[in-house]
Amino acid sequence: MAPSRWRRAAAWRLAPLALAVGLLLLHAHGQDIQPKATEFERDFLNFDQNRDGQIDAQELRLQFRAELTPLELHRFFVDADADRSGTISLAEYIEYAATLSSGGGS
Repeated sequence: MAPSRWRRAAAWRLAPLALAVGLLLLHAHGQDIQPKATEFERDFLNFDQNRDGQIDAQELRLQFRAELTPLELHRFFVDADADRSGTISLAEYIEYAATLSSGGGS
């Protein structure tokens, strides 16, 4: 299996774990878990154009280029990429989206 295919397969095997972490984070924020988790997961999948289980800066830019300035896109990415890996995982996206929807965020 090619390295990129292996990473993609590994990322999708971890997706259920990432979703579980995201659900716990939503619960910690005191939000109605299932509707929000479904919405956030659907949004994440829309962003993840190459289906590798991560959102990179290019995928984010493609999704929001007409709605956000380059500075706003950068801030979104920096804030959401909690582990500073250069990509946003499902768990990171759910945590960030939950923070924004609860009125938090920077």
